[in-house]
Amino acid sequence: MALLHYDIAGSQIDGARDYQEDAFLITHLSSAEDDQQALVIVADGMGGHAAGNVASNMAVQAFNKHISSNHPVSDADLIPDILRTSVTKANNALKETVSETEALAGMGCTIVGALLADGKLWWASVGDSHLYLIREKEITKLNADHSYGGFLERMAAQGKHIEPDPSLSRNMLMSALTGGDITEVDVSTTPFGLQSGDYLIIASDGLDTLVNEEIIKQCGWSPDSREASTALLKAVEKVQRPRQDNTTVVSVKIDPVESSAPATQSAAASAPQETYFTTDDDYSDSSSGIGLGKIAAAVVILAIGIVAADFFMKFGMIFPRPGPALITEAQPERVEKPAEAIKEPAAGADVTTSKPRVPDTEPDAPTRSDTAAKPKKKKPHFVVPFNDSLRGGSTGPIMVTIPAGEFMMGAGSLSVNLDERPQHKVTLREFAISQYEITYSEYERFTKAIGKRPPERVGVNPGTQPVVEISWQDAQDYVSWLSRQTGHKYSLPTEAQWEYAARAGTTMPYWWGSKPGDSNAHCIGCDSPASLRQATPIGSFEANPWGLYDTSGNVAEWTEDCYNGNYNGAPTDGSAWYSGDCSKRIVRGGSFSNAGSGITNTRREKYNAGTKLTHIGFRVVREK
Repeated sequence: MALLHYDIAGSQIDGARDYQEDAFLITHLSSAEDDQQALVIVADGMGGHAAGNVASNMAVQAFNKHISSNHPVSDADLIPDILRTSVTKANNALKETVSETEALAGMGCTIVGALLADGKLWWASVGDSHLYLIREKEITKLNADHSYGGFLERMAAQGKHIEPDPSLSRNMLMSALTGGDITEVDVSTTPFGLQSGDYLIIASDGLDTLVNEEIIKQCGWSPDSREASTALLKAVEKVQRPRQDNTTVVSVKIDPVESSAPATQSAAASAPQETYFTTDDDYSDSSSGIGLGKIAAAVVILAIGIVAADFFMKFGMIFPRPGPALITEAQPERVEKPAEAIKEPAAGADVTTSKPRVPDTEPDAPTRSDTAAKPKKKKPHFVVPFNDSLRGGSTGPIMVTIPAGEFMMGAGSLSVNLDERPQHKVTLREFAISQYEITYSEYERFTKAIGKRPPERVGVNPGTQPVVEISWQDAQDYVSWLSRQTGHKYSLPTEAQWEYAARAGTTMPYWWGSKPGDSNAHCIGCDSPASLRQATPIGSFEANPWGLYDTSGNVAEWTEDCYNGNYNGAPTDGSAWYSGDCSKRIVRGGSFSNAGSGITNTRREKYNAGTKLTHIGFRVVREK
């Protein structure tokens, strides 16, 4: 068999984003002409900005380390197991990092790793990043697509037709590296034979902007891998997609070994050589490898910056991805109605809400029950804000009444977030909940009354800014004081009360629809005009149908419940769950530093009860 040479080059663009979450790594395991071996890894980070970047970089380094430490492989039959273990190592790296740095909780990534050796190809992948083969002007996707659309196509290929759920986006991820259980892993069990003239394209899903014919054309015009990667990225930019995702492309041109090798292939044959690593510069391919020690140090520094600057990234039940656009005609995207400006309430003043927007009617998979009966027509809910008097003559938080009822709590069986499952029916009595997140002014009435030092605030209006850096116990002390002041029983909302009120009778990921949309909430990627470094004043976006503001985004909110890893055995009457790990408590709703996919109605995160972070606040509940 003729020996083959791998001409490899990669690059990336930020697209329409102002940050880069993709990472890639190319390692030449050997440069000897009779022992050509190389490893290419591409990871697409999720969680928004810094957290996504950390996740993708950690994953590619951990994956690479395990492959390199097992090089050379004495028996090719062992390669699939080594690749599968590499995926596990990458996932564990995320898990360990999050356990040490809570500010990075919720980060994750997709990954695809391609191992080339002796004219053969093996791969392992999780998520929707791509491994394409271009051979004789035809393109084939070699790895599995772990999106909902990919799932439907795999079932169809097996002769199992499944009617698509119209409430689910075909781009919804069904498997990813998150530090938790991995739903699906695609590992090639047998090697794929390569031929001279083949092109391999390893890319993040940002390449979906191009149709297959355009990918083939750009590679066909390119004399080498460097030109191919650059041409593909320029073609992506030429489409001018309004919300173009980060895009990473690594091209591998398969040539006969006698062809002249580019200078980038030179490396010591005695040890693996990392020749490229991701940077934030467009069309760049740095030749400096980055070791795990440097990554670990960077994580520590970055974590400090995240806490200080409030970059707390999450991703939720679904990970929205841009759909493909024809190179000749961009796909039309649904335009969300922008939120009208809402006046900021004065401290302690009664507030009459604007008419709540009627949400989209599109149902949502996370709350879909296959056996659920057709829902009954609901009575209209009238929002009538009220507040209780305090002993000192001032007033308590503005409250709204939430009607009694039942709902399906949590995410459906397709969710990759196991802690949001299983979905279960919960029945609740009527209760009242604060219309807004508790402000500095409201909280400082309490701290002044008991002689407690209030949290620091700089340059904000205390009457309209939600209070943050409040621990779970601080919030408990506040509701106890509020109960004494008013003569009514106040508490933190239970998880069930919070989700029921946030959903406001809807069955979608967000109360306004199935996608984050534009200007519906304060979060990264939500097209909010507010600063991504701090919360926005309360009431800056529209209220949900039950009159609540900022249930998605702005600041995350403490709830009463102890942490449990899933909903098995959870209360069904709306009460708090006091079994489990009560040193940790649940926060809901996401914050300004979350990606849009991390502010869904079902998203839940755990924190130590003593944690005080600048993206976590709270709202309160009162018994009726």
